[in-house]
Amino acid sequence: MEALFTAMCSKGKLVFYNTYDLERFCLENDGTEMIITIKESSKLSQKLKMYAFYHVAILDCAVRAYTNAGYPGIDKVKADYLLRAEFAKDFIEKPNGEFVPIMIDKRNMSKGRLHKFLSDCLFFLESEFSQEVPNAEEFKLKKATGRNYKEAK
Repeated sequence: MEALFTAMCSKGKLVFYNTYDLERFCLENDGTEMIITIKESSKLSQKLKMYAFYHVAILDCAVRAYTNAGYPGIDKVKADYLLRAEFAKDFIEKPNGEFVPIMIDKRNMSKGRLHKFLSDCLFFLESEFSQEVPNAEEFKLKKATGRNYKEAK
């Protein structure tokens, strides 16, 4: 399990932005030895931050949720496929009028569409599998990327 938490150094200590999720993560992994990696935050674009959140937090929780639900042999690739098949699909009309389903690649999504995809994944994992995602509250409040997506174009 990987988790990504952001913090700021203040007076020789780390001050975490989302202590609730950090404490919940620690309680869920009580007694587990962890390796902590600390690195300086870079000026990533909002879209790259969303990719990181998806690949670190959402996919790990999706693998756990699908496995606990009885899906055999689930890894990150299969979990990604299942989530994209559910929430990143569109339809193309053939010349004969028949509609063919397609999956939209994440890199071809606009910021607004990617945010909707991630939100749909979060709510799906929480409602269908009762699987909480670390830092999800911060993301749902649109603080994770520092941008209000109602303004995204």
